[in-house]
Amino acid sequence: MPGFSKLQEFRAASGALFALVFSSDGRRLITATARQRGLQVWDVATGQQLIAVPFAREIRQVSFSADGNQLTGVSSQGDILTWRVPSLAVIEAAENKPNVR
Repeated sequence: MPGFSKLQEFRAASGALFALVFSSDGRRLITATARQRGLQVWDVATGQQLIAVPFAREIRQVSFSADGNQLTGVSSQGDILTWRVPSLAVIEAAENKPNVR
């Protein structure tokens, strides 16, 4: 399409997409799909899934807190859920930490 370029592509699970929201700084994306119950947190710059937050029911709505550190979701049954979201620095530190046995 003239005037448009693809910025990033995300490979979420197939099926219905119930919720999609960007963090206020635009660095993270949250998705909730029909096939993967719970939420998926994505790095917008890389398109990589950072974490998956499972839940027994489908999440139909989701929002970030103003500071981007908390998520609120509403399940298909009307449950209101909150999660603390690790910062990108915390996620990166955990990924780079050597496994110690």
